[in-house]
Amino acid sequence: MPSHEDRQPAPPSAQTRDSGQAKSSPSPPRPLRGFFAKSRAPGKAQGLEAKTNGTSLRHRRRFCAKSNDRWKPRVRDREADLATLAAHGRARDNASEA
Repeated sequence: MPSHEDRQPAPPSAQTRDSGQAKSSPSPPRPLRGFFAKSRAPGKAQGLEAKTNGTSLRHRRRFCAKSNDRWKPRVRDREADLATLAAHGRARDNASEA
């Protein structure tokens, strides 16, 4: 399938080629403006909402990553302290049993 750059525009019809004018729409432009504005509005709103949600999700992800980076070392230190205390407790229990 050729890319859009490779495609050639359709040749003009015989009528437009002879008259030198482009083919116009059968409807007058005034009613079409309202129709196109109404048909475009929902898509525009949907796109804006998606952009806003995407931006807020990116910010949230970055915040969570930074928070995670701050908390990980603290958790590792607390786990090491807990393991040390547990080892001391086991050693004390073994010493008291002996």
